[in-house]
Amino acid sequence: MIDYALYVILMLFSMCTGFVLVGYIRPKDMDEEEAKKFDEYTDQCLYEYTLLEELDNAPDSYLIEEQLIELKTKYLTMTILYINQPIIMYYDNSNSSFSYYSNSDIHYKYLDIAARQYVLDNNCKQIYNKIKVIEKESITPPVSEASKMLNNLFIKQQKPHTKKTVEKKMNKFIRVGSIYDYEYENIKKPLEPPKNVNVLDYLKFLKKD
Repeated sequence: MIDYALYVILMLFSMCTGFVLVGYIRPKDMDEEEAKKFDEYTDQCLYEYTLLEELDNAPDSYLIEEQLIELKTKYLTMTILYINQPIIMYYDNSNSSFSYYSNSDIHYKYLDIAARQYVLDNNCKQIYNKIKVIEKESITPPVSEASKMLNNLFIKQQKPHTKKTVEKKMNKFIRVGSIYDYEYENIKKPLEPPKNVNVLDYLKFLKKD
């Protein structure tokens, strides 16, 4: 809980700092057109933090297994700004991942924005993983007697110590196809299978003609 609170505080602090610094960094002699381009650039830099505050304020969700499986039938369709990339996304509970259709691979930070929008639209906050650091401790085994004899010739005897490793918990994204693939799979109706026609039916058909 403390790690989560620190993460939110640091994120908000970095965003506020960015807004404050813009006023000082932007040259005073910029004309209107240059100032507009500069503001667009700073907005693009901050775009990856889109919907973070809304997600923090959203209520926690407690979907049961059947509801989580049903998310596979609920699609998000949006166009990612600045890269003008259309994306269609759904959540696949079978592998705990956000699956998506797009015409090319998309950077993680943009996929994460789409995932936030999906979570807000479907009230399923529990499936979203905020990037957080998990520390794991591992004890370094003591040096063997043979190694000690060799080490003593060059360096002081090593003592066992605790080593901390860092692991990041992130959302999982899988590209399952292009936008065309999605349209073909979900919109285009399959052809009806051919019907078996016997000789009598065929003769009746000819007689009608």
